[in-house]
Amino acid sequence: MQLEPFCAICPADAAAAGRLAKLDWPGSSKADDLRQRLRDLSSQGALRTSDGPALLAYRVRRVGHRDAWGLIGSVAACEYADGMLAHEQTLEKTVRIRTEYLADTGLQTGPVLLAGADEATHDAIQLAKGAVGDVSPLIELQDAERSDTLWVLDGAAATSVQALLAKAEEPLIADGHHRAKATASCCKSMLVALFADKDFSVGACERVVSLVVDRDGLAERIAGGGLVTRASDGVAGPRLAQLWDASQWHSILLGDADNLTSDARLLQDRVLEPFLDISDPARDERLFCLPACKTTADAAGLAGPRDVVFRIAPTGIGPVRDMASHGILMPPKTTWFEPKPLPGIVVRDFRS
Repeated sequence: MQLEPFCAICPADAAAAGRLAKLDWPGSSKADDLRQRLRDLSSQGALRTSDGPALLAYRVRRVGHRDAWGLIGSVAACEYADGMLAHEQTLEKTVRIRTEYLADTGLQTGPVLLAGADEATHDAIQLAKGAVGDVSPLIELQDAERSDTLWVLDGAAATSVQALLAKAEEPLIADGHHRAKATASCCKSMLVALFADKDFSVGACERVVSLVVDRDGLAERIAGGGLVTRASDGVAGPRLAQLWDASQWHSILLGDADNLTSDARLLQDRVLEPFLDISDPARDERLFCLPACKTTADAAGLAGPRDVVFRIAPTGIGPVRDMASHGILMPPKTTWFEPKPLPGIVVRDFRS
């Protein structure tokens, strides 16, 4: 891959990061208003920028986890179509909204998160890590749970990083499929954050279905349709989904499949479509996919008065990459990768 320098716009402190993060939600304000907010932050001294185009080293430090190191830069939009490994379908509405936002504002308000598994990616990240050991950071944002630090790589280090990544295999899109597809459709390049596979943990998004009629009998209907169900504690396992129907958790045995078929696909094809008439998860607005919950109680709490919740077990990054390399896509919003870049950590104005 070809990682190129870009002009980075970063927050000077946590408050500014929060304000920058609010720019990232398409449809929240008119384009002129969003760009004015950016100018206001600049005039207030709340932003820090790189002195010209730069590659950034990025460290994420979290309580209870080892440090994760990565790189932030720009890649040509054609790399999205020519080799980046996508592993999830996208929601048409979300891509359309993000595309309109980019065209209107000219702002890329957060990077696409990429994962690299090969030695060249590992070596490039390690080189960047070593190059900034005695360098003052561009920014460092901290709270009780994590700190996020960015450094500008000097010219020699940036050139060496680029040379290594030119030999790297195409990365996996870990997070930001909608952002990537929208950016590739209307921009010449996209902002990315590249980390190594080993630094990620992968959770499974919770699936909430709204406006379910007679949800109290749903588990019985699924069992009557040939799938094995039983009362459970809500903990999902391989090929074993969980259903919350407002009264209790039920396990659903999804059945056998080959190694390139995800539990999310089995849930879609064997439960959501036949029993809830959700034939197109990319368009059906009754289906909501939300970040992975830490506990079954948290997951059950997602259900509204007429909702049901489905849980599946996380898929490891190795199987995710295998499916993507075979061109097999999971349903939209299946995985939840951590760590993610801090919201508001970096913005690119591609009109400047």
